[in-house]
Amino acid sequence: MLWPMGKSKHNVQSTITLGATDYLAHLALVCTAAEAGELLGVTQERVNQFCLEGRLAAKRPGRDWIISRKSAEALAAVPRPDGAHRAKASSTKPKRVRRHKT
Repeated sequence: MLWPMGKSKHNVQSTITLGATDYLAHLALVCTAAEAGELLGVTQERVNQFCLEGRLAAKRPGRDWIISRKSAEALAAVPRPDGAHRAKASSTKPKRVRRHKT
């Protein structure tokens, strides 16, 4: 695979040649939002939110995010309670009871 590096001062196009192993090694460093979602146990939409918030090291060159696999693994290693924030929030909110007029 050839990647253009621009023109040198001698007006000669220089290129870098990447072998198949180099290419695969570089791909192992990044993941998609779907792959990061599987690592984190969340949806792809939530991963997109993490990227927008800066919680994951990611770039968006087009439509899809390219996410650093190390940052996704680091975020996955952070312990978090299973649904505790939802249970706590719902228990403090009183239930609304509708009464019919008689």
